[in-house]
Amino acid sequence: MLAAVERLLAEGEPDVQGSVRCFIQTLHNQTCDTPNAHPFRRMLGTRSGEHWDDFERYLQARQAIDQWRESQTGSFPHLNLESIKDQELRDRLQHFCEVCQLVRRARGA
Repeated sequence: MLAAVERLLAEGEPDVQGSVRCFIQTLHNQTCDTPNAHPFRRMLGTRSGEHWDDFERYLQARQAIDQWRESQTGSFPHLNLESIKDQELRDRLQHFCEVCQLVRRARGA
């Protein structure tokens, strides 16, 4: 099955590739808090593994932003958006950053 995931990421139409990326994200979410996460990651192919890693970096950045939002103080966390290769994830994170900063400014903090 993982070979098919890898093949679809490489050869599938854009909408199929998007569905496969969602599937990888779901697998990540289902295994990230279990002892199976690290061994599972090693079983992924090159492209699917890269997306897994991108999604992990995306989630870490979101967590840093959420902590900043909850703190109500401090400066916005330094994020390396370029480390996320998946353009959709990077765009989503960039938009989230902008919205959070606008909300903070609107509240006068």
